[in-house]
Amino acid sequence: MREMVRKFFQSVLDKHIDRVNKRGLSPMQITAIQNGIDFHDEAVDGDTEVSDQMLNLVGFRKAAKLTEEQWTDNETFLLREIRKADRDHLRAVLAHYKTLDSYEFGNDGRAVSKAIAASNETTLGDAIRDYLDEQARAKTWRGKTAEKNRRALDHLIEIFGQDRVLTSISQRDAQEAKKLMMELPARQKTLPATRDLSLRDATKVDGLSKISVETLNWYLQAFAAFFGWAKKNGYIHEKLFEGMKVGRANATKEERLPFTPDAMNTMFIELTSNRSGLVKSESHKWGALIGMFTGARLNEVAQLLVEDVQETDGVWHFNISDEGENQKEVKNKASKRKVPVHSALIDAGFLDFYQSRQRGKQLFPDYRFTKSNGYGRNLGRWFNESFTPKLGIKTPRHVFHSFRHTMITRLIQAEAPPEKAKCIVGHEQAGVTFQVYMRERYTLTQLKETIERFQL
Repeated sequence: MREMVRKFFQSVLDKHIDRVNKRGLSPMQITAIQNGIDFHDEAVDGDTEVSDQMLNLVGFRKAAKLTEEQWTDNETFLLREIRKADRDHLRAVLAHYKTLDSYEFGNDGRAVSKAIAASNETTLGDAIRDYLDEQARAKTWRGKTAEKNRRALDHLIEIFGQDRVLTSISQRDAQEAKKLMMELPARQKTLPATRDLSLRDATKVDGLSKISVETLNWYLQAFAAFFGWAKKNGYIHEKLFEGMKVGRANATKEERLPFTPDAMNTMFIELTSNRSGLVKSESHKWGALIGMFTGARLNEVAQLLVEDVQETDGVWHFNISDEGENQKEVKNKASKRKVPVHSALIDAGFLDFYQSRQRGKQLFPDYRFTKSNGYGRNLGRWFNESFTPKLGIKTPRHVFHSFRHTMITRLIQAEAPPEKAKCIVGHEQAGVTFQVYMRERYTLTQLKETIERFQL
């Protein structure tokens, strides 16, 4: 099966590179590729909904000549492998495009390049600063992805030292760094026993769980990306950490699931009546209800400003964006959108709640910004660790993000037009027509009709 996947994506890569050689890549295409890589990476943690929309499953099944029975029997394994292969094919396309910015002139040219790299006295700290500046200028990373990459690079600096000459770091050093990272405790920066310790000292604390294979591989991938950039930019002549990911068993982290109708009704009744006393604040109540009836991401809900609740042509809506005075973030360009307020929210008294917040700036002023979680930390913890467990509907596959899966699932079941459903939840639209000519997207009236198809 893996060989089928490899052959298919080798063919896809060859065609993609041929197009790049002839036409190059536009800024929009580069952004789309970078977003695709991020989406596939997030699928490792169970967030597969956007990742899977990017996959050419019809093309793969046709090329592999799989019967319906063969596909069904191997679907979970194949989806995982196809996501990884598509991610790596996109990385290869982007890497190839970057090579078109320079020339090599045979063996002498390579020898000169290596000689320059060998004499380069650039330190790790300086190279990382250059790398971060370039990624910031290109807007390669967004939101949590940017913070995770910076944290990974901080680990590199702690392991090797910021004054270490970059060219002095060898493949053996990289292997030792990998061994160190394999022993790193999970949540090292937040556990009382390790948060004030160095990486090396933290690995010596007994009785703590180690970081997961997924997390370890993410760090190793981030390290490899930095050293790959350093090689392409002439800082070094050997790329480190390449191919050093740790293998894992076939079983993968279970994917998130939509809530059942019974679970949705149970939560709605508790949120609106608080008959069990589980809802301790208005922010928790309305934050969860907005997530339930918009399918918005946790941080998109928690960071809303009062001014983000708007009325246009008689349609109340949420303006989800990264605009405003606070530190708002959105996942990507498609995430900037206007989502009509569902009639169920209005019937539950949302506009009265909105009016009560007029004196402040944030719709949920008791939610504070953190680098790792934006504004969503308190809402997410309450919902995932208190509210749903005490209602008896919590499972590892049901979290706040399951509202998003639920919205998408119910709209599909209600035969809502896919393009309008994507506008509501903030998914990228496929094709030139939507990416170029539909920048204004649908009217609020059209989206209002679509979101009203969502029912508990």
